[in-house]
Amino acid sequence: MAEQKAEKVIVLGSGLAGLAAATCLKEKGHSVLVLDKGAVPGGRVASRRIGPALFDHGLQHFHAESPEFSSALGSWNDAGIISRWAVPASEPGPHYRVPGGMRQLMRRLAGGLPVRQSCRVLAVSSDREGWRLGLDDGTEETASALVIAIPAPQAVGLFEAGGAQLPGEARDSLSAISYHRCLAVMARLGGPSGIADGALPCGPEPVAWVADNHAKGVSGEPGALTLLAGPEFSRQYWELGDDLVAFRLFGCVQARLGQPLGEYHVKRWRLARVSATIPERHIAPDLSHPVVFAGEGFGGDRSEGAWLSGLSAGRWMAGRLAA
Repeated sequence: MAEQKAEKVIVLGSGLAGLAAATCLKEKGHSVLVLDKGAVPGGRVASRRIGPALFDHGLQHFHAESPEFSSALGSWNDAGIISRWAVPASEPGPHYRVPGGMRQLMRRLAGGLPVRQSCRVLAVSSDREGWRLGLDDGTEETASALVIAIPAPQAVGLFEAGGAQLPGEARDSLSAISYHRCLAVMARLGGPSGIADGALPCGPEPVAWVADNHAKGVSGEPGALTLLAGPEFSRQYWELGDDLVAFRLFGCVQARLGQPLGEYHVKRWRLARVSATIPERHIAPDLSHPVVFAGEGFGGDRSEGAWLSGLSAGRWMAGRLAA
């Protein structure tokens, strides 16, 4: 019997969900291509360098409640990619940080996959042969199957732009996922912050999180702080200038630090924390060609939910293509 030809699958998104799905499909023998509009893999699992300082300015740490994600964290820990962190947090159990910054983990996870970064997809359409993806450079990519692992509003927008019709039930489910905005301030202080454990108990408003990236093992420079605003502060100050955002947010915690604010940068995460989820780990509408949607907000929020959703989508797609 002739060996079945592996199908080409395009995965949109190189965050945790997209890389989990792509890894699963590659292990099943499928030809996979990951496309992402960002310059580096990871989405909000991100680090940024400002001068000699390095900041985790999106996702701050990992924590597992499921055996499957706990196993993944254990394997990453054994490989020396992540390490335990005694962070002040409400969830029980071990928490993990990424020495050298969150981006190190995402680079490792993406290292064995064909990933095209800085590749913006403008529209998704289909024909008899499969899926067609229009790119911002005027070219197209085609695939037999799609895994959509980007925020739900963006996913719906791509199908609308390409005229690909989603069944009403799938569209309603995707539209039910919503997100909070988040203002993040990366601040270099005049000296060490004095945050011994690397994080200050805060929040939820106006400051949801303060981390010292030096004490956390991310930055070689002392006094490199990440401040994440709460959802309400972020909503109120979203349209205001960076100076006002930085000074207002830093002013809320300065008395606890004893150091002046030096250089700073503001990052606006438009789709940061999921505010409303759906119970399904993935959504696979009945269309002429295989497609499955996954990501944060499918079956849970936070990084664990995104990872498990990507695995679920990858396994579903592998089974669908083998059928």
